[in-house]
Amino acid sequence: MKQFKNLIKEMNSVLNRIIVFDRIVNAIIIFLVTYLVLGLINFYPVLLSLFPAIIYVGYSYYTNKKMNKAKVVEEKYEALNEKLRTAQDNVDMENPIVDELQREVTEGMKNVKASSFFNIKKTSYKIFACLILGFLIILLTTLNVKFMDFSIIFDKATDYILGKEIGIEGDSDIPSAGIASSEDIYGEESIAVLGNEEVNIEIKPVSFELTGYSEEEAEDKEFEETFPEEVFAESSEGFGESFSIEDQELVKNYFKKLAGG
Repeated sequence: MKQFKNLIKEMNSVLNRIIVFDRIVNAIIIFLVTYLVLGLINFYPVLLSLFPAIIYVGYSYYTNKKMNKAKVVEEKYEALNEKLRTAQDNVDMENPIVDELQREVTEGMKNVKASSFFNIKKTSYKIFACLILGFLIILLTTLNVKFMDFSIIFDKATDYILGKEIGIEGDSDIPSAGIASSEDIYGEESIAVLGNEEVNIEIKPVSFELTGYSEEEAEDKEFEETFPEEVFAESSEGFGESFSIEDQELVKNYFKKLAGG
């Protein structure tokens, strides 16, 4: 009977939607409660809160698949008790008795209401609980309220188990900090080069003053005593022999002073 088959499909579809919605609300509550608890101890709340919710959804899917929807309807409507399951089990059989049973069940299913399987009051409480939990999570996250930081304890315990604790000797992946020697804190010795001159820089440990000196000393320059030839030439031509030796010495000393000054 095609009409009865369509009736069974519609019944399963309606009950599946109601059950799935209720299980999703339950999974959200589980996630929020777990997130709130793990958030207060700061122990990976986002990641770890998904596991119990996913496990619950998987378990609900398995139980819903195994659930006999006809039995659920019969528990709500005593008039259909045993009749609905019997007609469903013999849906492909064609004989006058089965056909009569299917017609009787079809008439009885007209009195079945989907709202009878949906607890509005209970569902409202669950949705309200989701809102309260969400508000608490946002508030506590904003205020940064934490009872303890369990993630640090977990990380240290993991490092200790894996042998990566700081300071442990052996083949650890984390290099340990050594004590720096006072001899090499200034680096390698070098000479600062300024232009083409080499300058030694000395650091005094007490006063930390810098003293610099150039290794190149000033060159000694010799000054030559030169006199203009014209002076002697003119003096010899102008005065001749009458120019005495004393006068010559006087002129010579005068030019020496000029050259030296």
